[in-house]
Amino acid sequence: MVLITASSTLPINPPSTTPILSTSQIWQGLVQKCRHPQDFLAAMSDCEVIEENAQGLTRIVTFKEGMGPPAGKVEEKIVFVEGLKADFHMQTGSKVSNIISQGPSSPTELYLTFTWEWLHPEIEAGSEKEKEQKMMYQGTGGEAVASTIKSIREMVKEGKLRG
Repeated sequence: MVLITASSTLPINPPSTTPILSTSQIWQGLVQKCRHPQDFLAAMSDCEVIEENAQGLTRIVTFKEGMGPPAGKVEEKIVFVEGLKADFHMQTGSKVSNIISQGPSSPTELYLTFTWEWLHPEIEAGSEKEKEQKMMYQGTGGEAVASTIKSIREMVKEGKLRG
């Protein structure tokens, strides 16, 4: 068994990007991503929210064929830290975090980081398969962060998220 970790960080408001997104808008967007991940991530096809409260939610996510776990579905308990992060705890023991951070220059210098901690009981530590899997996670991670920022920006343009 091996724990494969990866992370990816991108700026939310790079120069000449409009509209400039606020922390509040990013947070609202992340909460929507928790409820409707298929609108943000290409790998997911459906989501059923089982329970939701102010501290987070529990959901069952269905992945597109060949893009997720072997069973095609996973149950996740998501814990919100209001305005900062959402931690996704999977029934398999794996964990994902989506984190908003602010840079030192201004309130609009914002970053979005996703971290992954994937348990793989079928992979041997130090194997070629471990290296390949880590490279795959690292590569697709940046795409997931970019598509999330893009989706949130579109929601703001469409008036679905406010200041």
